[in-house]
Parts: sequence; structure tokens; C-alpha cells
Amino acid sequence: MVASPEEGASIVKVMLKFMDVDIALGMMEEVWDEVGKKTDNESLRDSIILLRDYLEGQWEYSLPVQSDTQFQDSGS
Repeated sequence: MVASPEEGASIVKVMLKFMDVDIALGMMEEVWDEVGKKTDNESLRDSIILLRDYLEGQWEYSLPVQSDTQFQDSGS
């Protein structure tokens, strides 16, 4: 059975207690490469994708927001 969205969110929450989001995402990318791409177990594959997608969302959320003023022409 595939992990539910709530279970996936809980797993990611625990992972992020122990490591930064970029490390967790790198770990899940490796899990995908080593396990997800090779398994015949659809539930396992879908659960890995779920966790990876949650972590990608967390990573994007953690990126610093650039101020629009940094990209405006200085008037020259």
C-alpha cells in the first residue's frame, strides 16, 4: 500500500528533524535511483515519489526570496 499524503508528510517532518532539506532531498534522489527505478513494487515506488515530491516542495519553500529591487535597472 502506498503511503498516504498524511503519512508522507509525517515521514518528511521526522527526516527534517535530523537533516537539512537539501541533504534529505539528495538522499531521496539516491533512494529513487537505487531502489525506485528498479523495483517492481508499485507501492514502494509511489511512496518514494511521494516523499521526494514533498521534499522538493520543502526545498523550494526554503529558498530565500529575492527582492524585486535587486533586479530593477539602476537607472543608467
